[in-house]
Amino acid sequence: MTGNFEGATLMTVYNGITLSKNLSLDISVSQASGEFTQSNIATLGIQSSPFPKWKISPFFTLGLGYLKNTPRRNFAFASERSDNLVYAGFGVRYYITRRLMLIGVAKQNIIFLDRNDNGEFLEWKGGVSVFY
Repeated sequence: MTGNFEGATLMTVYNGITLSKNLSLDISVSQASGEFTQSNIATLGIQSSPFPKWKISPFFTLGLGYLKNTPRRNFAFASERSDNLVYAGFGVRYYITRRLMLIGVAKQNIIFLDRNDNGEFLEWKGGVSVFY
């Protein structure tokens, strides 16, 4: 999948397992490359599909993860950071065939920067999904 993570170019690879006709568990690894930083993101989430048999099927997703942010240049006050995150999102699947689909998702990420401050980052992405 490819998309945008609050202005940075995002590339994602994910894998999932179906738990029931309406629930699935997924794990993803992403890289967001911006002008000033590069972020590596790993997430674990659950997806709920209220209408799994529809050709265009909406879904909701919740999850948690880990973000490692590395500055691209040597800034005086820039340093590498690692933070936890949670997210909530909405997506749509379009089934081309029984095992091939287009997928699009938008997520609101909340990154726990420190005890008194959280960062909110909007993420959207789209791609092709194949399952077996």
